Amino acid sequence: MLAARDDPDRITHQIVAGEIPAAWLMPDGTVLAPDEYRPAGLIPGSFDPLHDGHRRLRDCVMSEISRPVDFELTVRNADKTALEHQTLLRRCRQFVGVPLLITSHATFVEKCALVPGCTFVVGADTAERVLQRSFYDHSEQKMLHALATIRGSGCRFLVACRQINGQLLTRSHLAIPPGFDDVFLELASDQFRYDISSTEIRSGNRAS
Repeated sequence: MLAARDDPDRITHQIVAGEIPAAWLMPDGTVLAPDEYRPAGLIPGSFDPLHDGHRRLRDCVMSEISRPVDFELTVRNADKTALEHQTLLRRCRQFVGVPLLITSHATFVEKCALVPGCTFVVGADTAERVLQRSFYDHSEQKMLHALATIRGSGCRFLVACRQINGQLLTRSHLAIPPGFDDVFLELASDQFRYDISSTEIRSGNRAS
């Protein structure tokens, strides 16, 4: 049970422990359940670190749709190690003045149950992973069922271009199954492009 001004340290610990699935940390210190605040869009990620590209992406999408777009910090990821509590707290501190949804759900099917009707703003590399059968026990039927569940929840993906190994990856490169084009919308490269990744920033090869 969440109190209006709960302790973020306690809440984040509960999320890491799997005791609660998610919570909003609001700019004024308020802690809300996922259904108590619902933006139009979410930018999910591990944010190691949060950088100018993430902020510019949020600003770009909000200017296009004139509705709130916020961030989702993922504790568990389908292809990454789960965050420890102190790591999660450190990353939470990067978000100043914006609502932040913290979730323990690794898959978008699970996330959609928390935030039905939400558009997930993702890079083309993330969208590509959503379509990889390896995340569905190598079963095309399981993947199609997951996409149908996402669409049935009213959720969609807004796909931004990403430069991967010198190649510009866009929505057009995605192997979208027939009948699911409407699940993957495109944010054109002339609307938004930012080629510096969190990995490059961590390595110190390029400045944020």
